[in-house]
Amino acid sequence: MFKRTVGAEIVFCEAIDAWVFRHEDISISRNDDDNRDNECSWLLHSDETHTFDLIELADENEWLVWTGQIQSDYEVSIVCNECHEKIDCNFHGDCVDKECKCNSDRFGIHCQFQRPCEVIRSEKDNATKLKLLGDPNDNEVDFVEVYGRPMYVIYNMTGRPSSFLRTKEKDDTDDYFFEMKNKSAEFQELLENYTFVLRYTGQQWYGQMHLPDLTAESFREEDYHEFWDSFDGGPGSRDDRTVIISESDVGGSPVGIDFYEVRRRNVADGIKKTDISQYWVVVPLVNYGGSGFFHCNEDKSE
Repeated sequence: MFKRTVGAEIVFCEAIDAWVFRHEDISISRNDDDNRDNECSWLLHSDETHTFDLIELADENEWLVWTGQIQSDYEVSIVCNECHEKIDCNFHGDCVDKECKCNSDRFGIHCQFQRPCEVIRSEKDNATKLKLLGDPNDNEVDFVEVYGRPMYVIYNMTGRPSSFLRTKEKDDTDDYFFEMKNKSAEFQELLENYTFVLRYTGQQWYGQMHLPDLTAESFREEDYHEFWDSFDGGPGSRDDRTVIISESDVGGSPVGIDFYEVRRRNVADGIKKTDISQYWVVVPLVNYGGSGFFHCNEDKSE
């Protein structure tokens, strides 16, 4: 259904004699000079090498990664992403031409995930339900996938999304998201009608407010990469739509995962950072860690 999907790539960078991971829509800085100084626009790169065996290189070397700052001694795993027999598909599908064809109740490259719930609800409000965004044009699964994970939506929302927030009303903190954004006419207009979207990237789930025209037909995966141009960029970033964020997760569903409400953006250096984000204050949405914020809706009629 997508006209053009821009994928990330691993290429050999002659300028530093190393393998680099990069994406044309993701940069390390808004400053053009900084990006020009970044050899081959790397987000992740190996030690200096001349080997062409990436699997061996990943096993024997530690890489550098950009996470807002350069982090060393980063472990990378690279394997052949193909199947050879039924066991490679976790016995939940068949291996056909080195690709897993999953049973109807499973999905994922290796059929490692159970089919996601059609409808989920938050721990806070049983009446507010998000529905799986379907994709009738996909030959493999019948729902939209972003980075191999489903998307959930709820349409025609107005006002603050209280069902997904820690408090229903304005509190006395000076970092209150909606208090800041209410000064914008554009944001006021968005609050009159928007689509709330729950989707996955970077090993976390994000709950965001979007214009009301997002559907399976209008959603384009290449546009999704623009998300990184405005989100979690530190001081000066312009994200004004992310409301909640999950803990780190590699599963196939947001069900059972702890979430946090995103508060202050663009915190200055010196503010204590968290494991969830380097650049915001976050507030837990569950009273007990590990209890999960979203659950499958048990009403089969939904």
